Amino acid sequence: MRIAIMVWLVLLGTVPAAPPVPVDSKATAETRQLLDALHRGSGHILFGHQDTSAYGVGFSDMKRWIIEADARGGINTLSLHLDNPISGGSAHDNRPAVEHILPDGLAHEVFLQTLDDVATFLQALKRKDGKLIPIVLRPFHEHNQTWPWWGQRSCTESNFIALWRMTVRHLLDTRGVHNVLYAYSPQDVSSEQEYLRGYPGDEFVDVFGLDYYRAWHWRQVPQMGKSLSLLNRLAAKHGKIAALTETGVDKVPNADWWTEYLLKALKHDEWTRRTRWVLVWRNKSRGHHFGPFPGHPSAKDFVNFSRNPLMRFGETRD
Repeated sequence: MRIAIMVWLVLLGTVPAAPPVPVDSKATAETRQLLDALHRGSGHILFGHQDTSAYGVGFSDMKRWIIEADARGGINTLSLHLDNPISGGSAHDNRPAVEHILPDGLAHEVFLQTLDDVATFLQALKRKDGKLIPIVLRPFHEHNQTWPWWGQRSCTESNFIALWRMTVRHLLDTRGVHNVLYAYSPQDVSSEQEYLRGYPGDEFVDVFGLDYYRAWHWRQVPQMGKSLSLLNRLAAKHGKIAALTETGVDKVPNADWWTEYLLKALKHDEWTRRTRWVLVWRNKSRGHHFGPFPGHPSAKDFVNFSRNPLMRFGETRD
């Protein structure tokens, strides 16, 4: 089982708004407060980075980083890269599996044990006062792509919906996990029909997310803006939070990518400015990274991006 982490700072908004209703009717007070804060917004877009300072480490260290980030006022979001439950391969092993892990499937009980491991991990994330840390969970992301075993090449739309609902119900009803907000996040969509293919329903989703990796050329920036605008309009229609849950360009080859690509897309119109957060993918090495490092050609532009009034960053470690 693999879980990926990102963290960022949450800023409470000042505009009053009726609190949204979470998927979990028994959600902890802290989880409800997080959803409410995200719903109200702050006039800024929060910035996050996948696996910051935690790439390649075990679950013990991941738990420590989550607790430390929360203590600094950050938000933690987890994406599940679960191994293929039938073949035993990685999440990228897209041999069909979903039909076998649904109720009445031969591997159903085995998969529920994996979900039990996820539940145990989530329920161990506590603050010093014993209260559970709220988590944004992205199960089965990018389901409209072909790389995962839950993707559209390996799984029918109806079976994907059944998988999502089964997962949420097991965590909530069977295991009593009440510190989670659930985020739905297809990739690179440009229409409402594309976005809602496989949507499990409002009663199973708290956050409308979008993973977007097409903005590697300046001509593609307007389309990214249009997709973000669509995302926010759909989220508002369904009473949900909108977030750019993954984005970036590997090795950031464009020195001005942060201000002239990403920021321009986020500023596309009044709807895109309502995006609650943006997350770029992990930094594994100098040969595979989505954020800059000291001396990187885009580092200066990244600093300018961070100082833009629309953006808001979290605290750094001492």
